[in-house]
Amino acid sequence: MSVARRSALVLSVLVAACSKDSTAPVKPVSVENAVSTVPSATVGTALTTAPTFVVKDANGNAMANVGVTIVVSGGGGSLVGAPVKTSASATSVGTWTLGTTAGPNTLTVTVSGLPPLTITANGTAGPPSKIVVVSGGSQSAAALASLAAPVVVKVTDQYSNGVAGQPVSFTVTAGGGSLSGSATATTDASGSATAPTWTMGRTNVPQTLTATSGAASTNVPATIATAYTIDVRFYGGTPDPNIQAAFQTAVARITAMSTGQLSSVNLANSPFNVDTQCQTTGVGSLTETISGLVIYATVGTLGNNILGQAGPCGIRSTTRLTIVGVMKFSTTYMQTMIANGILNDVVTHEMLHVLGFGSLWDQAAINLIVNAGTDSTGFTGAKAIAACLALPGGSAAKCSPRIPLEHGRGAGSDDSHWRESMFFNELMTPVINTPPNPLSAMTIASVGDMGYTVNLNVADAYSIPSAAIASLQALRAAQGMGLPADWNDEIVRPTWSIDHAGRATRIVRY
Repeated sequence: MSVARRSALVLSVLVAACSKDSTAPVKPVSVENAVSTVPSATVGTALTTAPTFVVKDANGNAMANVGVTIVVSGGGGSLVGAPVKTSASATSVGTWTLGTTAGPNTLTVTVSGLPPLTITANGTAGPPSKIVVVSGGSQSAAALASLAAPVVVKVTDQYSNGVAGQPVSFTVTAGGGSLSGSATATTDASGSATAPTWTMGRTNVPQTLTATSGAASTNVPATIATAYTIDVRFYGGTPDPNIQAAFQTAVARITAMSTGQLSSVNLANSPFNVDTQCQTTGVGSLTETISGLVIYATVGTLGNNILGQAGPCGIRSTTRLTIVGVMKFSTTYMQTMIANGILNDVVTHEMLHVLGFGSLWDQAAINLIVNAGTDSTGFTGAKAIAACLALPGGSAAKCSPRIPLEHGRGAGSDDSHWRESMFFNELMTPVINTPPNPLSAMTIASVGDMGYTVNLNVADAYSIPSAAIASLQALRAAQGMGLPADWNDEIVRPTWSIDHAGRATRIVRY
């Protein structure tokens, strides 16, 4: 082949090759984020600056008019105005509104034939909107005991995302409890804050802790742990609201003090006629199962200088503890007691007689009194004696081998109250004095001696007087409460023993 011919052939091949390269389409080889930073916005809002991406060819050049699909793939947000073709430079994804859950939100950008691109944005919690209980709510603990688990609350935005760095204050708003430690906390990264140790109040009433952050607050409930129940049922008309409130106060106080479950008595097959067997009027028969105590209460006419009558009428045949009791109060003195602020103490005093204080001590299964009817009458319960000795002013001479009981004031007081000349304003002496009338650990322990499960921690502060009170009547007259100086109460003694099946047997006294 001649040189000229070979040169012509090579030239034609080169021309053909050049012609082929110039007409071949350019293909995209990658889809990439246009910027490296991760944008963020408040949940539920649109990003201020939309993310952008670039589709590139093999030479790293941005490619326009490349078909693209963009969808929300994580976080639950929405996308408006997403392009279907790329721009000549960086391409905006459109208006991206983030979802309502704090954290990562994602878009997926897809170009045919290429691995998809994931674009991420971060949703941050909005401003505080509410505060909710995370854990530790609706717990129960004994009166004056602390809850087993801490209360944890969470400050959230309107979409329930936790908001970090928010101050939370904790306040006991019901029940009379207390907090140990700082009452203010700051929410952590999850928006949570932990309350200080919460100690329950002294009485069996609803307990409430309020957590507050800014304008938001929430109430955390708790209850007093007790298995003992007292059901007060009024007869002969609905009493004054002040009287009803005094009964509620007494029940709350005593069920925080006495906490154990008693044996149940089923009266379904052996109805207990309260009117006949407890000298009430218009009550009828009990036909239910009773696991605690039922008290029938009324306000009416009593004897001269008698503020109240109370005690058991039906007791358990085994433990001799009260099932059904009665409480009657004098109409004559009721308003005077309210005016002098002693009604709560009087009702609590009488209710303790229904439980058995002074009214069940002589039962054979209880047997806690010696030398009844004499000046050396006394209570012999070991728990009460120990509590008496531990009181300020307590001594062997005052507390041991028996705690002196009242003598010489009459049947309503003798052998059924602490001796007033020695213990004066203690709640269970014969006469309620000008407040305070403390419910002492000695009295609570005496209830424990009868067989009840008790919580000594709820006792009021009380000191035994250093010297005997010389003239009780003169002292009471000087108190100026408008009550007779020799006012008193009367003890109702049990007349029926009831077994677990409701069978009642009359108690014969000799």
